[in-house]
Amino acid sequence: SQSDNSSTTSPLLAMDSSHYTTWDKLETLNLRSCHISTLDTLVTLGRALPNLSNLCLSDNPLQLWQQQEHDTENDNDRNLRISDSTIHVAQKLARKWGNLKSLDVSECHFATPQEFALFSQLPKLEFLDFDDNPIRILPTQAQVQQQQQEERIFFPQLRHLQLAGTQIETWHAMDETIRDLTQLQSIRFDAAPLQQSMGSHATMRSHFIARYAQLTKFNGTIVKDHERIDAERRYVSTVARLLVTQYQTAMPQERDEFLQREHARYPILAQQHETAAQAAVASGSNGNNSSTGMLSDS
Repeated sequence: SQSDNSSTTSPLLAMDSSHYTTWDKLETLNLRSCHISTLDTLVTLGRALPNLSNLCLSDNPLQLWQQQEHDTENDNDRNLRISDSTIHVAQKLARKWGNLKSLDVSECHFATPQEFALFSQLPKLEFLDFDDNPIRILPTQAQVQQQQQEERIFFPQLRHLQLAGTQIETWHAMDETIRDLTQLQSIRFDAAPLQQSMGSHATMRSHFIARYAQLTKFNGTIVKDHERIDAERRYVSTVARLLVTQYQTAMPQERDEFLQREHARYPILAQQHETAAQAAVASGSNGNNSSTGMLSDS
C-alpha cells in the first residue's frame, strides 16, 4: 500500500485525467490500512472512479476537516454547530462519490459528530460501517441542515448502519439521529458503553426494536411482528412506571420535556398498548418500583 503523507505523492494523485478512463468500470475497491489521511486522496478517488459503488477505507488515519475550526470541548454537545468546513467537505464528497452505495470507515479514529456528518450527503449510500470509532454522540439532521442554503435529506438512502465498538453511552446521544434516518432498516450495535449498561443483549435488542419503528433487522437478525409487539409492551410498561415513580409530582411541562428528550416514541406506543400502560401505572402507584433498564440518561 502507498503511504499518504507530505513526503510521498500517491501515484493516484500524480495521474492526469487521461489515465482515469481505464478505471471507469471499477465498482469495488479495498484500501484498508493504506495510511490514507487527506481529503485530496478521497476526492481524487471519486474523480478517477466515477462508477465506484463499494469502498473500504477501514483502519486509515483520516483527517477530513479543518482542525482549526473544530472545537473539541463541544464534541458531546447535542447543540453542537456543524462547521462550515465540514458541510463543504460533505458536499464535495457527495459530488465525487455520487454512485457510492457501501462505505466502510471502521477503525478510522473518528471521535466527533463532525466526522459522521461528512458522509451525510452521499446521495446513494445504503450501507455505512462506522464500527470501532470512539464517537460518543451522533449529529442530527437539524444540525447539518442549519448550515445549508437549501434543505437536503439526511443520509437519503441509508438502510444499514453499524455502530459496534463506539463510545456511545446514552440513548440521547443517537435517538434523534436514528429517527432522522427515514430509510434505515438495519442496525448493528454492540460492545459500546450503552450496551454494557443494559445488562444483556436481549434487553438491548428489545429496547432498539421498541424505540425505532423502522427497524426490520437488529444485529443481523430479522425483527418478527410478535417480537416487536412484545418489545413495545415492555417498553411502555417500563416508561410508565418510571413516570409514576420519578415524575409523579413534576410539572406537566417538565414531564413533557423529559419524554421528548428521552422517550419521544412513548406517547404513540402508550396509545397503541393502552392496557400495558395502565397496568404499569397501577403497579407503580402501589409502590412496585421495578428496574427501568437504563431507559433514562439522567
